[in-house]
Amino acid sequence: MSARTLLASLLFVTCNPLAVESGAQPKVDAVCTGDTRDAVKKVRNTVARILKKPPAQIDASKLLVEQGADELDIMEVVLDIEEEFKVRIPDSAIGSTPHQIGKVLTVEKLVQVVSGLPRK
Repeated sequence: MSARTLLASLLFVTCNPLAVESGAQPKVDAVCTGDTRDAVKKVRNTVARILKKPPAQIDASKLLVEQGADELDIMEVVLDIEEEFKVRIPDSAIGSTPHQIGKVLTVEKLVQVVSGLPRK
């Protein structure tokens, strides 16, 4: 393994804490910028606004339903994130019904999904 590949792998895991759990593979040219942190901040702020909580109370790794989101809140979060990031989140990435989505949706999951989608 080249030093460049190793560095990219380390940066990928550092910037994406779910990388190890999800089995995602780093891109050799991926560099940890503020983009991931900015995306987490944007998603956290959106969730906080919808749940009427301070952003500091939103745990990025905890399911949104465990933080007080109901099915309507979840749909509002998804729609707002699509609009903010100019993406279309496919059902295959998070689930096709609000109930299914509620079983997997976290701030980190949304960031992970949005990061891999092409912009409109």
